[in-house]
Amino acid sequence: VEELFPMSSSLLKLYGVPLSQPTRSVVWALLLKQLPFEFVLTVPGLDKPNIGARHESFRSKTRTRSITVPLLEVGDGACITESAAMLMYICETTRPTTTTTTSRSNNNDLDLYGSPGTLYKATIDSYLHWHHTNTRVLGFIASSYMMPGRQSPVENNQVEIHKILKRLEKGWLSSKNGEQYIAGGPTPSIADLLCYDEIVQVTWTGLVNIDGSGSGGSGDHESSPSSYPNLVAWTQRMQQLPYHDPVHAALRTLGNLKQDSDIPHGKRLSRATKAGMEAIQQAQQHDFVQPAHHSKL
Repeated sequence: VEELFPMSSSLLKLYGVPLSQPTRSVVWALLLKQLPFEFVLTVPGLDKPNIGARHESFRSKTRTRSITVPLLEVGDGACITESAAMLMYICETTRPTTTTTTSRSNNNDLDLYGSPGTLYKATIDSYLHWHHTNTRVLGFIASSYMMPGRQSPVENNQVEIHKILKRLEKGWLSSKNGEQYIAGGPTPSIADLLCYDEIVQVTWTGLVNIDGSGSGGSGDHESSPSSYPNLVAWTQRMQQLPYHDPVHAALRTLGNLKQDSDIPHGKRLSRATKAGMEAIQQAQQHDFVQPAHHSKL
């Protein structure tokens, strides 16, 4: 059967912003796969030409008339919405010839998805479906703090937050068979990339505490250092993967959203976005031949 949308020989275009957790997961996958791409800054909620996700120039790119990021343009005007679909597409169109580990020299042979018909791939798919109404909720909570005037106290969401964290701790990351990652086995998958960015979106910004440090809004009932040992250990493993630091430079620059700052909120977001775009550009230039990068900041 002929492929309808094979990986184009033209440069991939990823529309998004580095403060968006789904965008970061796709950026990370593209870098790990060492696929050249143009990163086009596109901001959710804006209605400006060439930069706003609500502008017609962006909405008209998909059949769903999406106003969310990321958006992946794969050539000849064909676009993919939804980060999970993008991650699957990237992996399926660059399927490794052999199973390998996360090394920069492996290039497209890095296996982030598994082979069709395997339990490993089915487990990844299971997480990707589960993610939408579980881990993704954490990102929505963090998003409320990103927009001035729309903050909703994280304490009001504690029950739901810790239900999700417990499901990760005791289920997906239970390590009952020595498994180190969400789908089992010794190497990460796109499920890990997608999950990790939802977790750090609320932990690095000080909204949720998973390590017992007392920061964030975790509440006394989950504040001991041993609350989520599997989750903490997993995040530490994820931080050792190639390209982790440049992909997350924006979030690192943004810092704790619950702490008072002399810098206006809008300027904090702008600085973080600029730092993230520059870090991703540098990562591309380090390993690729002059990848494209557009920033309107």
